[in-house]
Amino acid sequence: MFKHLLIGFLLSHPLLQSGDAALQARDYTAAAAAYQSYLETVDSSAHAALSGLARSQALAGNYDAALSSYNQLLTLYPDDLDARFGRGQVYSWQQNFTAAEADLQAVIRQAPDYADAWQALANVYRWSDQALAAAAHFSAWQTALPDAPAPWLAQAEWELARRQFTAARSSLAQAEQRGADSDTLSRLRTRLNRLPGALPWEAQLQYSFDAFVAEQTPWHSLNAGLQYTFDQGAVALQSLSTYRFDRWDQAIAAESWLDLWPGAYGNFRLQASPVASVLPRWDGLGEIFQTFGDWEVSGLYRLMAFPAAHVHFFSGGLGTYLGNWYLRAQPMLFLSDEGPGGNVTLWARYFFDTADDFIELRAGLGRRIAIVGAGPALQGQTNAFGLLTAQHFITPHIGLIGSLNYNYDDAFADRYGLTLGTRLRW
Repeated sequence: MFKHLLIGFLLSHPLLQSGDAALQARDYTAAAAAYQSYLETVDSSAHAALSGLARSQALAGNYDAALSSYNQLLTLYPDDLDARFGRGQVYSWQQNFTAAEADLQAVIRQAPDYADAWQALANVYRWSDQALAAAAHFSAWQTALPDAPAPWLAQAEWELARRQFTAARSSLAQAEQRGADSDTLSRLRTRLNRLPGALPWEAQLQYSFDAFVAEQTPWHSLNAGLQYTFDQGAVALQSLSTYRFDRWDQAIAAESWLDLWPGAYGNFRLQASPVASVLPRWDGLGEIFQTFGDWEVSGLYRLMAFPAAHVHFFSGGLGTYLGNWYLRAQPMLFLSDEGPGGNVTLWARYFFDTADDFIELRAGLGRRIAIVGAGPALQGQTNAFGLLTAQHFITPHIGLIGSLNYNYDDAFADRYGLTLGTRLRW
């Protein structure tokens, strides 16, 4: 009876209570100080104080001190799986992946239902880029906890990080069948559909050449851009130069891809060419995408402001992912002084092993507003086109892109085009 009262008194000691409160408030320095004071003045081997001290030090980023505290804790309490798990996490944060793997595997062997240990070991394999070990780990995790969504969500995160987006979609479907949190599923699917950049920075350079069947001066364009990717999206600056109707025009543009509400992301672009004689003076676009599982719908508005006229575009889109395929239909309506018109574009993109390597076919038919001369001169035209694009990254940092296109317009002879470009990431 006295022993139980003594334990209760010690656990309710003001220093322990102060440490627990500071830890909950994420004031890790104050928490560590309170636990350390308890160990020095009350009980140097108290489990609660040693555990709190180690955890506070680890969360504060004081990894060497945290390892010392966890080692002391495990010397006194060798069967403490929470302490072994904590030490394994600290090892992983220090990138001591061999030691981290040993601790976390020991926890899993003794407690196969210790979900946090499975997750932490998955992080070890992801951070150390151990593909074979990760595959074996996910399989074992899924076997040990067959009804849990966590192993499938972790596998989807792994596949997303490796840009294996098709496999990630399959893993998310498995997680959904096992009752995964809808907000988590929506967040991951939004990232997948937005096609995030592989590395923070990307530079782009593209040259396009368009030739006409009849005698007409070819068109040229040169585009350069710099893009920065962050967790919630990407922003880019672009420079465009185009040669049409025997004159050059230049423009600059800013573009962004941003996560919005759950399951939604947007693409926003503004282009300016104040002294252009061919390009619009202002060209602004906003498109919102909403995901529903492997489907997504979109709505777009675009304004092209020319000196003598404004052209308004309205569009909706419906796309879906089927295995390695992305299929999309996008009808569009335009309003201008030339009258209303509309067209529809169909897309089919096939992804290879990663989202960076693909081949895409687009085809469209309908009426559009065409720039038929300098000034610029605008005219509504019947149009049909086809576009074949391929992209391949020869290393994780260097990618090549190329496309072939065909265009038919009432005002011009048939036009054929070639685009070549490169992408550099770091």
